[in-house]
Amino acid sequence: TGLGGALRLALDGGRAVLVPGGANLAAAKALPPILASGAEAWGAVGTLPLFGCRALRKPLDDEPGALVTPLFLSHEDAREALAAAAGTDDPASRGLLLEACALSSLAEQLVAGRVDGPFQFVPSRRAARFCAELQSGGSTAAVPPTGSRAGGAARRSLTSLYGSGGGGAGLFPS
Repeated sequence: TGLGGALRLALDGGRAVLVPGGANLAAAKALPPILASGAEAWGAVGTLPLFGCRALRKPLDDEPGALVTPLFLSHEDAREALAAAAGTDDPASRGLLLEACALSSLAEQLVAGRVDGPFQFVPSRRAARFCAELQSGGSTAAVPPTGSRAGGAARRSLTSLYGSGGGGAGLFPS
């Protein structure tokens, strides 16, 4: 299940819940919208915040010459990427503005053909590091022991995120 599948489950009778972090939600509320449709209904189902900058593009790894707009699931990671791209702690001085949109709004506008892609969803570095530790069998205080009920749930969640082989499937394919 990709990010779109998770959204579909959330919007389809609440079979899943997308829960944004409090700091990400607060940051998204304070930022201008990426989409021309305007302000988001932050707090509604599917309003998982995505952060990016329309002027920030990066090469697509597997298609030479193609560019994508990265959309970060972490405000902090997006802010740091924008500062690095601008070469300054004040990206706005270079015309680079951090903006936000809800996953549900982006999906709706993509389906309607009102927004151009392609986009690349970027998981938070913190989540990727956590999942990499789980996948490698590394121990972390936040992960219950393998034999425990919670430990099994954590590893099943990891499989849902990255797929059983660690690449090409799941919410964040590698």
